[in-house]
Amino acid sequence: MKEAVAVVAVVAVAALLLLAMQQGVRALWLIARGQDLANVREGDREIATLRDDLDRALRSLAEVQFDHATGKIDDADNAAMRQRYEARAVQAMRALRARGVDVQAERDDG
Repeated sequence: MKEAVAVVAVVAVAALLLLAMQQGVRALWLIARGQDLANVREGDREIATLRDDLDRALRSLAEVQFDHATGKIDDADNAAMRQRYEARAVQAMRALRARGVDVQAERDDG
């Protein structure tokens, strides 16, 4: 069971790293096109911030899952931390969807 959880955690971290790389490529693309990142539209910055919030929450969830599976945190702490990070992830997803971002499609494509 612990091995399966560890594999899931590794896969989740790898997926998040790929997503981070995608965002880095986007930033380089904007720079190459002569756009200063500081001048990206306010809506784009807001969406980027929300994506970062979502990524942080999902990374934290993966870390909590891994720490619980390896015995670093107990059941009570695991439940409290999962609840906190899940709430943050849901909040970020809802805010992204309210701005017209298809979060699921991005995760499937990323």
